[in-house]
Amino acid sequence: MKGVVDSISSTSVAVTYETPDGPFQAHYDPAQFVKSRMPQEGDNVEAIIRLYATRPPKPVKEFKPNLPRMGHLATKGPIKL
Repeated sequence: MKGVVDSISSTSVAVTYETPDGPFQAHYDPAQFVKSRMPQEGDNVEAIIRLYATRPPKPVKEFKPNLPRMGHLATKGPIKL
């Protein structure tokens, strides 16, 4: 979808797109643009939309180690790590 940058402020970049149903204005956060590629008022721009289907992460099973209790073990003297 091709459009023209109408205005730029510190909080918004307004772009008007021509659609079959008439003009459509969209507002973008300036942080969405790479600073070296920030459009200026009057610049022609093109919007490309990408949608991705994502799956929720699989639940992680709780891990319960099957180790013997070691509370009865102890050391004597200094320990070197």
